[in-house]
Amino acid sequence: MTNRNKNRNLQKPRKVLLSGNQGSSIVLVIVAIAFVGILASVILSLAMTNYQMKYTDLHAKDNFYSAETALDQIHTGLEGEVSNAFSKSYMEVFQKYGQYSEEQRENNFQYLYINYLRNTFRESQTDTKYALAIIKGYLDPDIFTDENTVLTSTETDTEEQFKMTALSSGIVLKGLKILYTDTQGYVSVISTDIRLAVPDITFTQSNSMPDLFEFSLVANHQLTGTNTGTTNIKGSVYGGEDGIQVNGASVWNFTDAVRVLTDKEISVTGPNAELNIGTDIMLWADNLVVDNGVMKLNGSAYIGDDLTLQGQNSNVVLNNAYYGYGNSDTEEANSSAIVVNGRNSSIDLSGLDKLLLSGNTFIGTQTVSYDESTYGSGNNKDILMGESLGLKSSQIAYLVPPECIGVNDGKTIIGKNPMTSTEYAALLEYANDNTNYPDFETVSFTTIVKNLGKTLSYYVPDYASTSGYQPIFSQINGDTVVYLYLVMDEDNSSRYFRDYYNLNSEKTDKYLKLYNNDIKTDEFTRITTNGNLLTYDTSSKASTLIEDTKPETADDSAALNSEESSYEGVFEALTTKLITNISEVSDTEKAKSVFENLILETDLKTLVNTKGTGKIFTFEMDVTNGSLQAVFVNNESTDPYTYGVGQSDEIRLIIATGDVVIAKNFTGLVIAKGTITIESGANIIQSNEEDLTKILQCTSSDDEDSKRVIEYFVNGSNYILNGTGIGSSDILEEDFIKVSDLIVNENWTKQ
Repeated sequence: MTNRNKNRNLQKPRKVLLSGNQGSSIVLVIVAIAFVGILASVILSLAMTNYQMKYTDLHAKDNFYSAETALDQIHTGLEGEVSNAFSKSYMEVFQKYGQYSEEQRENNFQYLYINYLRNTFRESQTDTKYALAIIKGYLDPDIFTDENTVLTSTETDTEEQFKMTALSSGIVLKGLKILYTDTQGYVSVISTDIRLAVPDITFTQSNSMPDLFEFSLVANHQLTGTNTGTTNIKGSVYGGEDGIQVNGASVWNFTDAVRVLTDKEISVTGPNAELNIGTDIMLWADNLVVDNGVMKLNGSAYIGDDLTLQGQNSNVVLNNAYYGYGNSDTEEANSSAIVVNGRNSSIDLSGLDKLLLSGNTFIGTQTVSYDESTYGSGNNKDILMGESLGLKSSQIAYLVPPECIGVNDGKTIIGKNPMTSTEYAALLEYANDNTNYPDFETVSFTTIVKNLGKTLSYYVPDYASTSGYQPIFSQINGDTVVYLYLVMDEDNSSRYFRDYYNLNSEKTDKYLKLYNNDIKTDEFTRITTNGNLLTYDTSSKASTLIEDTKPETADDSAALNSEESSYEGVFEALTTKLITNISEVSDTEKAKSVFENLILETDLKTLVNTKGTGKIFTFEMDVTNGSLQAVFVNNESTDPYTYGVGQSDEIRLIIATGDVVIAKNFTGLVIAKGTITIESGANIIQSNEEDLTKILQCTSSDDEDSKRVIEYFVNGSNYILNGTGIGSSDILEEDFIKVSDLIVNENWTKQ
């Protein structure tokens, strides 16, 4: 054995030691993975919790907004009541305007306003609690049912529930609680007091000057047109003592105006004639007549007499508000109603928020020609009907039933209506033969009417002292046809037509189908009518009767009469001086026309005759971008002044003692003592307050003694020429009061 091998055998066994960082990486990886897993779990858990919270919050919000919607609907209903209280209170104070001081007017308004609201909401037999049923009535029953919505009080003590407090600032409805439960069972609760505030109204004495700056056209006699195509008229318009006529193929659009008015009739005549009144414009007229044309009123209309659809294929659309304030039950001309006489005509009232028809329709027979030498003159009288919206086809209902004509001892002898002249003569012969027919009745009021099941005495209780009927004579094909119509007062005529319709609706619909297209209303329109309304749906070929909604109490009737009287006063003031307060119109001014109350005609004529050329005098005023002009024309008994090709585009004011023709676009104000005629080429007619203010300050020359344009107006020096006029305070224009701001939630909480 060598030493090498020996030494190898003598070596010590080696120990294998694991030293340093070998193997630690995998440990870190395991720890990191575990940490990430834990972190991911936490994040997922938080995300799930957040999702659940958002899901719950989403349903809570949906539920809350549903409860909030219920409160909004209640607010909408309250707005209507507040607006009604405002109108009634204001009108009542205005009726006695001159009897009170400014402070008394404001105090009376506050008292009346609060009293109207208190009477509207109070629970019966108490003035300190409001009726929850009234509040609930403002909710849409299709959305908020008894199952998902509960209205209650925040108070547990019954004595404290539904308290109504009257303060100088308004009415407070206390402690209203709305509980809404959605389909998944989420509940939201809103509690609040609701304050109905008194509007901030100042009854200062209004200025007696008309506001010239709002007008673009003032026609003292008439406003008419021969144009074809569309004319857009911006600015208020006065259409004169003889009315506004839209003829032929004219389409007139009135926009950006306070009012459009005329003393008499606004007529739309022709298959392509159309009148459109824009939103927020007040329309004042005695009559509205549509004959084979189209009329769309989107503002508020105040009409003293009737709206008549006269010719075939007439179409009327009414939106916003319509006030027919004539309330005579004896004079057709002063009884406001809607009359549909033309075949295939339609009227849409579904866009109205409020409809007032204070009168009744009449069967107009005074103008029907007949043989006056035989039957006497002036014997045809208008027949009062029981409807405020009446149709020609329903006039048949007011004929005396045949079985009641010519009755002797309970037996009908004549039994015809209408009658020929021979048959009528026989009727009179029987009536005059007291020897052979002592019990003969020309019209029997005690005979049972087949289609009514009762006698006519039910509707004409005083028939013994009044005839109860009226013969109407009409010349047809060379013979006189005689109709006998029932004569009743407005209450009985309304009741009569209701009974007649309910028992003869199919017969009524048969005649309606021959005459009318749709006559539409809306269930949410606030309707006040003296008589019944008859609507018709062409798709179902069926009619619907809406009964009259006369005031039920003496106080309500007095309030309505006061409102109607105030409209009459405003109309008189507007058509006399273009202001709204009749107490500011003197007796001297009432005897004059609008032109005479506006213009110093003698001074104008003197200026034109001494300094003018060809009966025209022109004021000219240099301004930054050119020259503005005013034109005075003395053409009272000569040809009209025509503003057309050749006239300056810078003319901002035309005043003429005769007629004016507008044949091209015009900006400014036209005042004519005669007729203003709009011709083709006048596509835009618009007011311009800024330029009118400037030109009214212009003088006729550089002489110190020369007058400004404004000084040719009556009391023109009372105008403040700073870009606006001193106008009258409009008693009916409530735009400056936002009704929604008068309804305030107090102590509002959500749970």
